[in-house]
Amino acid sequence: MKPLVAALIALSILAPLTIRAADLKESDTTSKWSYPYSAPADKEKRLREGVETLRKGQRGTPASKFIEILGPPDQVTDMSKSFEGLSMDEDSMLMQYRQYLSRRLVWYIKKKNAKSPNLDDVWFAAYVGKDSDGVLKVMRNKFK
Repeated sequence: MKPLVAALIALSILAPLTIRAADLKESDTTSKWSYPYSAPADKEKRLREGVETLRKGQRGTPASKFIEILGPPDQVTDMSKSFEGLSMDEDSMLMQYRQYLSRRLVWYIKKKNAKSPNLDDVWFAAYVGKDSDGVLKVMRNKFK
């Protein structure tokens, strides 16, 4: 029995993470945070290193690869519903591309308050295409 359990655990760890865009349900962990929010050091390190790795990838990288590298997103937004933009740059990008997008995944390093986006928030966002599970656009704010 123990070898079987060990094999199943190993398989679950080694099996590639497969998440389809349709499986990404709207969520917002930021509503449970105390503000101003700063990510723990290990999360910040993982995000900064992961974003550098992902920036080298090609357009269409599966959303599951982003989640595998960066960890679960702090927010998942259904782009077919109404939502608040994160920045003026994002608003401009969405005017052109929103019709092609299904989900927005956001990871925060710093967030000033719960009520609305702030220009000083530090975040990275990945935008998943409607007709694929690939990320079509990425954006970041104050993320250096």
